Amino acid sequence: MIDFYPTTKEELVRKTLAYVKDKLKIDNPIAIYISGSRLRRWNTEKSDFDLFAIVKEDPEKILYGKFTSQEKHFNIDKIVVDLNIKGFSPLYKMIINGDPNVIELFSEKPLWTSEDLYRNEQSLNLIKWLNEPQGHDTVLQANFIRFVKAGAGMIKSAKKKLQHHKTIRASKDLATAALWLDYADEAIVSESFPNPEYQMNVSEAYTLRRRIGDNALTEEEILQEIRLLEEKATILKEKAYAKNVDYDEQSRQSRAMLSAKFVRAVG
Repeated sequence: MIDFYPTTKEELVRKTLAYVKDKLKIDNPIAIYISGSRLRRWNTEKSDFDLFAIVKEDPEKILYGKFTSQEKHFNIDKIVVDLNIKGFSPLYKMIINGDPNVIELFSEKPLWTSEDLYRNEQSLNLIKWLNEPQGHDTVLQANFIRFVKAGAGMIKSAKKKLQHHKTIRASKDLATAALWLDYADEAIVSESFPNPEYQMNVSEAYTLRRRIGDNALTEEEILQEIRLLEEKATILKEKAYAKNVDYDEQSRQSRAMLSAKFVRAVG
């Protein structure tokens, strides 16, 4: 269950919509998702609220290559909200790049969706589909190998931060890497879509994240975790290639389906 303390889901949605429409002058938001540490159920008392808003872009702006993609920070009373705002074009790009940050969003229903069917019927159909089993399968297969490799990429990020002695950031990157590798493992073995609530009970990433809390591992502990996770990443990559013998064809078909649905959504 997602933790909304010290606010409520309804208050969070209401004030976020007000910020998007009144402050940012975005008149057609489509959906708002919870993301980050609260989606993963490893938030602490100091955790901000990470939200992901999907907005419908003006078709004329799309013709000129003007896509909505921005990050904003604002306060609700004393609560800090980190808001990631994406139009359908940047969202599509993140999905076909196998980005776990956006893929894990669809493990949960959105906190809010537009009720304007007249303007947004096809957009809302896409949002609904992305949260269903067929949408989950299509999203995963669009770039499954890149999705599996994402954990290794996050390990590299942790190593760079360690070189600059940024141990808190390196520790948190390692926890994320561990979770993404567990996502990949579950997808390879059970063909399951990333599910933070399920992983909370079985994933070693949560043990690691609890050890970190709001602090950091020692540099020696970080190096030890890096070695363990690098070994796991190598094994998973080999498993992924062995299992996905028709990877290119599956990816092509999935991207074609996603492309068709996204084109309808922005029309």
